Amino acid sequence: MASLRSASSSASSLAMSPSASAASNGHAGLAGSEASGAEHAFPPSTPVEAVVSELSKTVIFIKLSQSSRPHERGFSVVRQEHSLHAAGVPCYAVAWSSPNKRSHQTLIEIPMIIGVHEGQYLGHFPKWRRDSYQGRAFSIVYATLNGTSTVDVVAPTVAMRAKWVSGLRRLVDAANVSMVAGQMPAGSWRCDESVSVDRQARAAFLMADRDGDRGMTLEELTRLLVTLNLRVPSASVAALFEKYSRVVDSSGAPVSEKEQSSAPSRLFSRRSRRLDYTSFFQLYCEISSRGDVEAVYRRLLFSESTSMSSTLADSVSTPELPGISRDLFMKFLLVEQQHTEEDAYRICEYYVDHSIGNRIPMDRFASYIQHQASFYDIVNQKVHHDMTRPLTDYWIAAAHNNHHSTDIICHRTPIASLIHALRSGCRMLELDCHDGPGDSPVIHHGRMSSNRVPLAEVLRAIREDGFDSSPYPIFLSLVNHCSLTQQFRMVEIIQEELSGMLATPQFPGGMIQKLPSPEELMHKIIIKAHPLPAGIFESGEPESAFFSDAADDLSSSAETDDDTDDEKDPMTTRSSTTSSSSGGRSRFSRGSSSGQPKRQVSKELSSLVNYCRPTQFQGFEHSKKNHYADNFCTIGERHASRLARRSHAKLVEFTRRQIARVYPLGVRFDTVNIEPHLHWAAGVQMVAMNYQRIDRPLRINHGRFLENGRSGYLLKPRHLLASPPEPTAESSRLEKHWRLTLVVMSGYHLPKPRHEDTTEVIDPYVVMEILSDRSRCFTPPAVNKLPAASQLALEAAQMARSAGASGGLVAPCNASTTSVSSGISTSGSFSSASAAASAGLVGDSLAASSTSVASVPPTVSSSSASVNSHASSNSSLNNAGSMSSRSSTRDQRDSQSEQAAFATRHRRRTRTCSDNGLTPVWGEVFCFDIPDPSVALLHFTIMDKDVEYDDFVATATIPLRCMRPGYRNISLFDYRYEALPTSKLFVHAHIDYYIPSSEI
Repeated sequence: MASLRSASSSASSLAMSPSASAASNGHAGLAGSEASGAEHAFPPSTPVEAVVSELSKTVIFIKLSQSSRPHERGFSVVRQEHSLHAAGVPCYAVAWSSPNKRSHQTLIEIPMIIGVHEGQYLGHFPKWRRDSYQGRAFSIVYATLNGTSTVDVVAPTVAMRAKWVSGLRRLVDAANVSMVAGQMPAGSWRCDESVSVDRQARAAFLMADRDGDRGMTLEELTRLLVTLNLRVPSASVAALFEKYSRVVDSSGAPVSEKEQSSAPSRLFSRRSRRLDYTSFFQLYCEISSRGDVEAVYRRLLFSESTSMSSTLADSVSTPELPGISRDLFMKFLLVEQQHTEEDAYRICEYYVDHSIGNRIPMDRFASYIQHQASFYDIVNQKVHHDMTRPLTDYWIAAAHNNHHSTDIICHRTPIASLIHALRSGCRMLELDCHDGPGDSPVIHHGRMSSNRVPLAEVLRAIREDGFDSSPYPIFLSLVNHCSLTQQFRMVEIIQEELSGMLATPQFPGGMIQKLPSPEELMHKIIIKAHPLPAGIFESGEPESAFFSDAADDLSSSAETDDDTDDEKDPMTTRSSTTSSSSGGRSRFSRGSSSGQPKRQVSKELSSLVNYCRPTQFQGFEHSKKNHYADNFCTIGERHASRLARRSHAKLVEFTRRQIARVYPLGVRFDTVNIEPHLHWAAGVQMVAMNYQRIDRPLRINHGRFLENGRSGYLLKPRHLLASPPEPTAESSRLEKHWRLTLVVMSGYHLPKPRHEDTTEVIDPYVVMEILSDRSRCFTPPAVNKLPAASQLALEAAQMARSAGASGGLVAPCNASTTSVSSGISTSGSFSSASAAASAGLVGDSLAASSTSVASVPPTVSSSSASVNSHASSNSSLNNAGSMSSRSSTRDQRDSQSEQAAFATRHRRRTRTCSDNGLTPVWGEVFCFDIPDPSVALLHFTIMDKDVEYDDFVATATIPLRCMRPGYRNISLFDYRYEALPTSKLFVHAHIDYYIPSSEI
């Protein structure tokens, strides 16, 4: 943990200047689910000195960890002797230690804390969940070098939790105000967003400062740069260190220039120089600067310059304006970024600097790009779909095998895995119910090694945590292996634990013509289990009946062919005979004369099933005649794939009437997931995913369901609905054919792969996949035929590459080299034609036509060379140090062959950027033809080129209906699809709408 360090115990007088509260820091908890103890909390107006005085008293908490059982630790708030704050500004930290080792403390500085959350749902709580912790649990979320981490604790009382939670929030608010107000080291624009930049720099500084003296040596800086994924020549590091470091004496105190000049030079060598945090913050801003963003800004600034010269490089010598004008920035937001007028006005007012004549300086423009220009439309961070339509009109996040004994990757317990799936947006869970000891049913997987967990505990966890991330209904699929006696007990447990939460139809009895909406079933649980046919019980009938294992809800043998032995279900034996008299529902019999295995189902359990009645899929015509809206069909993976490709229109029509689920093959003993996008495109509502298996399909699933506030319900596109709503401007845009031109410009703060040696620096490249059977990648046209905006984005990236990444620390390639991949000179200057296009970037011509093209630059070949075929000509642009021409040519050939071998109809990749994961620059263009943007997804994977095999670095999946054009940052996720807050991929996206010749 980057922000943790060891220190000796300290007890000092506690004081802090009171300041107003600002900047929300995650105050949301489990409202209403736990006793809050609000009467013991600090009021928001409490002076900081009073808060610190109370929290300085050591309290014994239970602290949770991954590797060991919960243990006691003494927690308190202490004042730090050596602070990263500016002089005169006190700094505090949360400290804890073992009750038996009070001389050794672990600290988290208050400014590193992002939020304090109540409840048992973050960090290690799902693993160590206890009913006894109810009302006393909370988590401290703090920033680390590559993301966030948590400290999970349990207070001795509810009142003590209320005091600590409210007190820490007060201190965090005060620290945020200090940073925003400029009491922290200078170096960037002071706004709420700059707090995150400060936390990144703090995490890096604390990691490098191993001896805790709050001063960084040259050796520590060199190690830190490698940790930050940047390898640079030692001479460049030494020059950077000399630029920002200060001379200190033996006690660490700064030595003035006068003292240095009067003392012998031998007394002050390089070893006596140190970087304090103020200087390091400025250095950090320099090495993490983004040259392509600055190039975009300079282009805007150049477009309104009164003395326009032939090249952008020439304009550098002319007097510059203090920033781009408000009107130009507003036009940039409206035309290039395609914000709404309301959003553009809000953004413009936020970033304009009135002290320089209502202009936007470079640091504020960079802040906009970093924090506001998300590739993913922010409207999807909250629920915005129409949630009043029938359940059949939605894609629903579904899971299977939720009760493995241990999470395959994260080592979670069965209940923790279930809670993790729910908090990831999953709305359908599968539980295998078996007879347990003492007439109490248990949950475990019959075919795989798994712990037996009491059904009551599982249902209690669902009740308490199921609706924290989404209020919409949960489908609970009960795979019944229980005897009749334990089925009675199962029903009692369900009714006891889920009292008031079970969904009940307004008109019971089945044959439902239209399912209710997610909004009507908010906070409800829908039971899916094999029911008894309606009317089987008359007066005097027994309280249970036998049903055949052949009554499986998977596809019948007549339809599945080779799937008959592949589908996983508790009842896999199939029968070729069907009973049409049951209205397409499960086939039941009174005895076992058929020779098939039989199983009993109780009337009480059957009565719980209403909106989700499992039924075999026996063909489209059969379902049209015999099925109702509440018939739920599970279709095997292979069969579903064939239907999606061969009978696409019929499958779409089928899923307009009733819910279908695609289930993986039973032979997938390694639990690898299904590729879900093919089935979503055919209208299938549920694709069962194993949430414990972290693989590519699951990451795609997570990317899809980030939409609509992670509610687990996504309204399907209009063409997949039985009664589509009236078209809107957005839906009409998604019904057109797209030609997407994507410029992959650069990356920022990429992490190292899992288990990577800390002394290694990654060599990243980007893989792009268009996830749609009908879509394809195609060779981009000649550069002068690209859209004007794409040309300019490509030039900005090329200029950043030629100038060298990270403020020139990484040596660029030969300045005279011309990139064949883009056809643009990398000599450091823009062509005159590009300058003209730059001036027209925000002009009326771009607003009037999305296909405006600049004239051919003098350095551009008129031949239509393939961008991807020759994308390797500058593969050594970001290499640290020079290479021989023979080695460079060999690397170019290798990269070219790799890209050619990698390319498919749906997939492309960039060249490799060597020895730079902090600010890698690619500058390559890719084109995609997308006839179905409403269902297509764009999947990014960043890989680390290695000798034996390439390592996974980060990923992101973007539904095209959620993407925004223009200059955009793509937020990246790790292998578990957990957010990497500091990691970004910078791209430019341009969309042309067209009608294929076949439709004219």
